Amino acid sequence: MPIRDPNGPERWRATFAAWRRSCLSALAFMLAFPLARACPMNDSWVFTVLISLGVAFLLVFALPFFVTRSGDQWLLNASGIGMSGLRVPWMPVAGHWQWKDVAGYRLSEQEVGGVVYEVLEVGLADGVILKAALSGRAKREAVEAFLSERGVQALETLR
Repeated sequence: MPIRDPNGPERWRATFAAWRRSCLSALAFMLAFPLARACPMNDSWVFTVLISLGVAFLLVFALPFFVTRSGDQWLLNASGIGMSGLRVPWMPVAGHWQWKDVAGYRLSEQEVGGVVYEVLEVGLADGVILKAALSGRAKREAVEAFLSERGVQALETLR
């Protein structure tokens, strides 16, 4: 029986991410190069290459960095819980769970970096736990009332 590397999947995942980012960089450079060269005031190849490298860097590294700093948004509505957000521009994250799939919820306070957040944890029937901080506009009492109207039980602990 062969010996398996315990870090194997993570190593391949990191290798694939680096390869994908390299390919996207090359593609962004190839797309930006003709556009930079087409500028009538640009007569220098060095300037064209610098502009193309800058555009490629912005598209592949800077834009995903800033987009991933934004949080996902949850929507509690009559049909269930919806989630949408952007992890990276080319991979939107979305999900929807119906109320029949929700096993229970828990509201608690958690401290992160010296700031206390009101946190909603939702346990699904398949064992997955969704966790989100409530914004200042979402009041604890309103969330509890909304979830109890939908038949979702408040639980002390989620498993």
